[in-house]
Amino acid sequence: MAPTVSTVDTAGAVLFIGWAVATWAAVAVLAVGNGRAVKPWLYELAVGLVGVGVVGQVGHFQEHVTQAGYWIARPYALAWMTPWADSSARGMGQVDAGKPALGMEILHLVGNCIFVAGPVGIVQITHRVAGQLKARKFAGRFGPARVAALLGGDPPPGVECVLREPSYPRRWPSWRAMSMTGNQ
Repeated sequence: MAPTVSTVDTAGAVLFIGWAVATWAAVAVLAVGNGRAVKPWLYELAVGLVGVGVVGQVGHFQEHVTQAGYWIARPYALAWMTPWADSSARGMGQVDAGKPALGMEILHLVGNCIFVAGPVGIVQITHRVAGQLKARKFAGRFGPARVAALLGGDPPPGVECVLREPSYPRRWPSWRAMSMTGNQ
């Protein structure tokens, strides 16, 4: 039986996807602003949106810590997410109600899109400010994708999917695959 999807679930999913789109639009404004003149208020708004995306990783991190604690305590339990993540996953899972884990996968993909926009936006901001900043040297040496992987602690999305596949059989503990997304 498919879970009941409320208006709150749908609204949360739409807002979360909207946040991802807005964050990447902000990164695009920053990239354009490095080469051409952009209205100051638009540039400042873009910097703020990227900042909100970076701060939002506190929530992403606590979600993973909470899930890790749950699965360490209950290694053979079914997938579990915090209530707000579960609500958003239900909202996103409306795409195909026959696949219960699809909402979790979409939630994780959208969350990763928001996360990756943060380091890419920071690289754009530091490019405009100065080439001599230590943060710019670090990002230039490692590249935005590597910085995102280092800061986020998640393996790159392709590697994560390959590592996660063995956790699908129910006899294996869900925490053995490196992902903390809670596949069922």
